[in-house]
Amino acid sequence: MPHFRGRWSTAILLAAVTVGTACPASAHHILGRPSYNVDGDASTPPSISLEVQIGHFNVTMMAFPIQLKARQPVRVKLYATRLDGGKRFDGNVTFSVRDDSWFPATEEVLAVQRMDDNGVYSQGMEFKQDGDYVISAKYEADTEPYVIDFPVTVGNPMPKGFLAGAAGLVAVVLTGISLAKRKRRAKEDASRSAP
Repeated sequence: MPHFRGRWSTAILLAAVTVGTACPASAHHILGRPSYNVDGDASTPPSISLEVQIGHFNVTMMAFPIQLKARQPVRVKLYATRLDGGKRFDGNVTFSVRDDSWFPATEEVLAVQRMDDNGVYSQGMEFKQDGDYVISAKYEADTEPYVIDFPVTVGNPMPKGFLAGAAGLVAVVLTGISLAKRKRRAKEDASRSAP
């Protein structure tokens, strides 16, 4: 009898392995989402994403690919849904970009986009050089203007903290030189006036 149980156990195990490997998966998921109706960015994580609640909307913006580099295509995607019911915003979104610098820079309007079949607003662009930028998405809903600023870093720009530190160091050195010159002049004046 124990020999008989061993054959049944082996047969059941063999049947389970055969059925498990013979049936392919019926659906494929990428990052937790079904793979149908997704584009080329679906399997690529974004370099950065921004989620914000503004006015009557939840807005998500993402930049692709995972590492933004100068002179290579960059894609920005925007999803906007209403807080009351989750209905997608269906209007025009204007995308623009400007330098994220201490001094105000001119803003370059890229394009006005409509929502695609997947409920996404997409904008392609290319940055000429490494740096910090702000990508803006603007739209109007219920006669209210909405502006979402999305800061991105392209490549490896020199950090602003480094520039501020260098400017501070130069200021300290120049102040030190000025104080040293004043001190020397004061000593020279004191030695001339002494009998």
